[in-house]
This record gives sequence, structure tokens and C-alpha cells, in this order.
Amino acid sequence: MGALVTVVIPTHFRPSLVSRAIESVLKQTYSNFEIVVVSDGPDADTAAIVNSFSSSKVAYLETPRQGGACAARNLGIREAKGQWIALLDDDDEWMPEKLDQQMHVASGIENPFPIIACRAYVNRGISTAVWPARPPREDEDLSEYIFCRPGIGQGSGLITTSMLLAPRELFVRVPFDPAVKRHQDTDWILRATAAGNARLLWVWKPLLLFNLEVNRASVSRSMTAIPSLKWAEENPLLTKKAYSYFLATQVAPRIKLRGNLKLTLSVTYDFLTRSRVSFRTAFLFFAFLLTTPEVRHRFLKRI
Repeated sequence: MGALVTVVIPTHFRPSLVSRAIESVLKQTYSNFEIVVVSDGPDADTAAIVNSFSSSKVAYLETPRQGGACAARNLGIREAKGQWIALLDDDDEWMPEKLDQQMHVASGIENPFPIIACRAYVNRGISTAVWPARPPREDEDLSEYIFCRPGIGQGSGLITTSMLLAPRELFVRVPFDPAVKRHQDTDWILRATAAGNARLLWVWKPLLLFNLEVNRASVSRSMTAIPSLKWAEENPLLTKKAYSYFLATQVAPRIKLRGNLKLTLSVTYDFLTRSRVSFRTAFLFFAFLLTTPEVRHRFLKRI
């Protein structure tokens, strides 16, 4: 039968989306799993939807108050019965063989803390792509793999929580940080792999439908630069090269030039003095800083 996998799905006031996510887990060809849906704060509508599933595999929890997706994930992990944890965001879906293929890899690994990822079909609203575009190179720094992109388009080094399966013990030793409001997936995987003994492995197939629609409201794509800037400034696990790309592609696009002269000058100074600037990062930084989301959206439609 295989080891028990607990699937943790954090959610917040999106009952129709979480219902779709649950359905994708119930269709898994790997049968030994439980689903723990954790609402970020009380939510009667979501509770009713989740409890309407007749499967004994589905359980519902609530955090006592709203504390963010990280707090919800941590609660689900603490209450999990499985030896393995697989994460799924409420707006994403799995292919039926996702757990089966990841657990097949897990069963043959001697490393105590394997983190097993898969590729994703990425729905950008304007087009669909398969990300990440390439696997990490041997000895490549993980922060550089994730953030150092070859051009203006995304996707060369995507790692998101809905891809991941890892031992429960690793998530207990390295919990999600509730203080992190953006880049939660990257924050966790950088800390987990830096903690020692953890090893990132891949099923190099797209087993996830990652819904990254351009117009969907979310914390990760909200147009304010401060949370991203704060996270990067306080993170010792970003190399100077990764920090350069991060400022160019994650911070600069979120700065609204009008009324933000002080922030613009501060970030530009930071980019020029604290990061490893190259021709490519300079081009990306000023291209993102000086164009509007509408212009970038029109450009992305063409690539």
C-alpha cells in the first residue's frame, strides 16, 4: 500500500477553489493518503463545502484567528498522521499520478530528508507553459536557480509549495515562518535545504496544474514592493547574484513610480551597491521599473 501521505491544503474564503483542489487529490492513483484542509481563520462556507465530501480521507481544521497561509500549513502538519507531507494550494490541482510518481522516487532514496518536486503546467491566463524550464545544474546555488532568469519571461527555475512532497519530520524541524507574507515557498525551501541533510530531487514531469492567472488577486502578486524587499534584505540565503535578479524581477515591478520617489531611489541604490550587477540584471531592473503592468502584460502575450 505504501506509506501514509498527508495532503495539507491551506485556504481562506475560497470554497469553490478548495473543492476543486480536493477533487484532484481524491483522483490520485496512490491510495494511501489523507487530506487536511486548514482554513486560515473561521469560515463557515468553506467548512460546509469540505464537510460535504463523503470520503473519510477528508478532514477540516480552522486556525483560531487569521494568521496567514504559513500558520495554516503548520497547523495541518502538526495534526498530520502521515509520515510524508504533500502540500497543495487551494487554487492549484494535481495530475492523478502525482503522488504515485513522487512516492516511487521517495521509496528508493536513502537520504533522511528528501524533498521531491515535480514540474507544472502553468496557467498564466494568457497562455500555458511547462515550468521549470530546466533542472538545477550540479552544485548550482538554489537561490540563483530560482531567481536568475535568462530573460524577461518567468519559469526557468520555478519551485512552488504545490510541487513538494517531503517527510513530515523535516516540516516539523523547519516549519513555515508565519512572519513571511510573500515568497513563502522559496523561503521554506531555502531554509530546509540549508538546514543540512535535506536534498532536493525531481520527478521531471508536469504533475501539477499551477494557476498563475495574471488577473487573480493574491498576496504573491499584489502590487506593493515592501514585503518582497523586506524579505530579501533580511534573508542571508540569497547570493549577491540572486539578490540582483530578485530586486530586478520581484521588487522593481511592484514599485509605482508616482509618489514613490524615496523608495525608487533607495531600491535603485541598493541594486547598484549591494547586488552583483550585470548587463542582464540592469536591463531587467530598469525594464521592470519603468514599464507599467499593462505594458508587461501585452508583451507577455507575445512570448
